[in-house]
Amino acid sequence: MRVHTWSLLAALGGTLGAALVAHAEPTTDDYVIQEGDTCIGIAIKALGDRKLLTDFHKLNPQLGKLPHNLVPGQVVKVPHIEPTPDAQLTGKSGPVRVRKPSGGDWDNARRGMDLFRAWRVGAEQRASAEVTFVDTQQLFLRENTVVVIYGPERRRARIDAPEAVLERGALRSRLGELSGKSVTVTTPSAEAHLGAGSAVVAVDDAGLSTVANHEGKAIDLRGKSGGKVAVKSGMGTRVAKGKKPEKPRPLPPPPAWDAAGPLGFVAIDGVAALAASWQPQAKAASYRFELLRGTAVVAAAELPGSITRFELYGAPPGDYTARLASLDKDRLEGKPGPSLAITVRVAALVAPGADAPRLATAGADDEPIAPAAPPPALVAARGARIVTDGITCAAGPAAPAAVAVLAEVGPTPITCAGAGLTFAPFTVDVTDVTVAPAAAGAATVTQGQSAAFELVLRSDAALGDTWQLEPSLGLSVAKSERTPTGLRVTLAAATTAPPTGTLRVVDPTTQRTLGEIAVAVVEEGTTPAPAPAPATPTGLRPPRFTVGGYAGATVLATGVDGNELGNAALPSDVVEGSATVGARTTWWFTPNLFVEAEAAVVPTRFVGASTSALVVSGHAHVGARMLDHRQYALHAVVGAGGYGLFSDSAYADDDVDPDVYWGLTGAAEVGESLRLRLDGRQHYMADRLGGVASAFELNLGLELVLERQ
Repeated sequence: MRVHTWSLLAALGGTLGAALVAHAEPTTDDYVIQEGDTCIGIAIKALGDRKLLTDFHKLNPQLGKLPHNLVPGQVVKVPHIEPTPDAQLTGKSGPVRVRKPSGGDWDNARRGMDLFRAWRVGAEQRASAEVTFVDTQQLFLRENTVVVIYGPERRRARIDAPEAVLERGALRSRLGELSGKSVTVTTPSAEAHLGAGSAVVAVDDAGLSTVANHEGKAIDLRGKSGGKVAVKSGMGTRVAKGKKPEKPRPLPPPPAWDAAGPLGFVAIDGVAALAASWQPQAKAASYRFELLRGTAVVAAAELPGSITRFELYGAPPGDYTARLASLDKDRLEGKPGPSLAITVRVAALVAPGADAPRLATAGADDEPIAPAAPPPALVAARGARIVTDGITCAAGPAAPAAVAVLAEVGPTPITCAGAGLTFAPFTVDVTDVTVAPAAAGAATVTQGQSAAFELVLRSDAALGDTWQLEPSLGLSVAKSERTPTGLRVTLAAATTAPPTGTLRVVDPTTQRTLGEIAVAVVEEGTTPAPAPAPATPTGLRPPRFTVGGYAGATVLATGVDGNELGNAALPSDVVEGSATVGARTTWWFTPNLFVEAEAAVVPTRFVGASTSALVVSGHAHVGARMLDHRQYALHAVVGAGGYGLFSDSAYADDDVDPDVYWGLTGAAEVGESLRLRLDGRQHYMADRLGGVASAFELNLGLELVLERQ
């Protein structure tokens, strides 16, 4: 019996000892001391209850006697408290990050994630975030903004307001009238208690805080260095570090949009160019522009007060609202004016002979619009079509249709409508399509037999790969395949086929004919008639690349006011003009514009002396087609370059002088790949008296066409 008693006592003692150990060693967490932390601050901010200050001191006896010197980076123990969320990330656009109070790396934030006491939320470049506290108070973070989230102290949760520490950037508050609560926003220089309504609080790199009350209850604003003001609705003020709050003053009124109603834009191939304008506001030093999709800000910018129009490129299809506010010279931001509704609908520009792509869909709410350069001009081949979703478009004077076909060559205005809107018009430059046999003359096939030939499809814009070939009576297409330059066709002729026929190239989607060729049908056993000579072209089709040479004469101004090549002091040492030989290369980057580089040599001598000299020149210019008629063309050029002098004269130095010039060029086609050119140029350069001398150049040359457009 005694043994059992001692065993029971031992067991009870072990249990009691384990309980005491468990009580003596409560569960704890590590906490990293931050700049500005105090013991009471850690108890309130990190733990949520000032009553836990005693427990904090018991867990950290190494801190010694009060007052404690807390060093940033120092690790201390805090009681483990099962966290409950203080807020939620209810919206985001672009890169938003969160960081826990224990430090470490920033993590990617997710929409709908819980936010806890002392967590940092950061909206980066071209980003925004929406934070909703448990009592439905909301804060909207703008780009490059970091806040620290705090719920109310746990033991006072029913009476305390949530708090956000604004470390940098700007945020906007929105509190409903029925919430009955407020939000405290703390900055490096002030503490603002925001009630029901909407306000903007911002802090710059110097710690200067700006507070603007757009609407609602007055804001209780207190400076950290003293002073207190009430910022009423429609008023704003500033607080600098170490200063008291300034006297509140009226906020600037918003500008008025020029457009009275919703605006519509067409997104070609997935992106649109948006634009809107407004009336200038006299009190605005700058404007704050925001574009929202739903509640997410997908694009924002601050524009100078001299600007009264925004243009935004790259917007995907969807429904947007544009918001605009004025900022005064002290950067106090007024309440935005009425929002402007913007609708973007999608369309695709489809090349003839191509299948329509899948139309782009609306972008996600949390996807910001990336900055983009102005889109290039729209160019399409004759027969291209505009495919839309939910709207109709008209090409030029044609009637609106769900699929608009671009049938006329030249700049074609496109107007679209739908969903109760007329969309902003845009223009497509429609280029022609040439359909012709690769060999000169008509395609030839013998009755009862087949013949293969190449068919060329040519355009300055894209062409598709799917074509419908429609032969005339007695002819049939045995085979066809796409080639880099057109089609390879095998055509069969019946024994009863007439002597002449045609082959049409048709877009199978629109059933529009892009062109047709003549087909000669000969009787079996006869010799085909010689192919007719090709028709005289109605215009000179420009080349793509050429190289060539030329010869002529260069006349340099002489005398006391002549050219200053050689820097000679004596009029007799002026270089005179002479015969010229040179070479050039040309690139036509559009059918009507080209760039050209030239190099030439002028073997010559000095005026009044027997000493020889060599003048070399290098020039580059841009040119434009002015006129063309059949195989002839006239171009204008303007450019710059220079002349260099090399000689053995004891009185003239080697020298290089720059010049500018203009001129005219006449060209004539003299063969399939050969062009004859006559060029006249007027050059201007410095003279020997500090003025301007001139030189005239005339040359005749040949150039080889390496590639045609």
